[in-house]
Order: sequence, then structure tokens, then C-alpha cells
Amino acid sequence: MYTDDTILTTGKYRFTLLCRVPPEYLLNLYTRKNKANLELYEYVERNLSLIEARASGEVEIPVLDITCKKIYLFL
Repeated sequence: MYTDDTILTTGKYRFTLLCRVPPEYLLNLYTRKNKANLELYEYVERNLSLIEARASGEVEIPVLDITCKKIYLFL
């Protein structure tokens, strides 16, 4: 089951969290009834109101905040 934190592994937005995929793209897949990726289609169906709110600007698309935690070893 896909969630906002699921990373897409195929398609135009490969390696992108679902919450960061442009909502217009997801709505387009849903409108065209594209069920090539059934789990993605079900995710859009379950979260349709949230995705529509993101598309209209009522809800902001989450900002991706990744911090790199490198460990340096000094010998």
C-alpha cells in the first residue's frame, strides 16, 4: 500500500516521494483511469481530496528536508 512517504521506482518521477510528485500528474493518471500501476491508482483514489487541495494551492506540497550525516574518520 502506497503512502506519502513511498518512493516511486518507475515512471517520469522515479526516485521521488509521492508527496512531492506534482499533483497535476497524479490527477491526470486518475482521470485517464491509468491502472498500469494499480497501487499508485489506489493511492490517488484514497487521497483524492488531499491531492486536489495540493493542486489548487490550498495545501502546500511538503518541503523535502534531507540532511547528510557523514562520518569522517581521522586516522
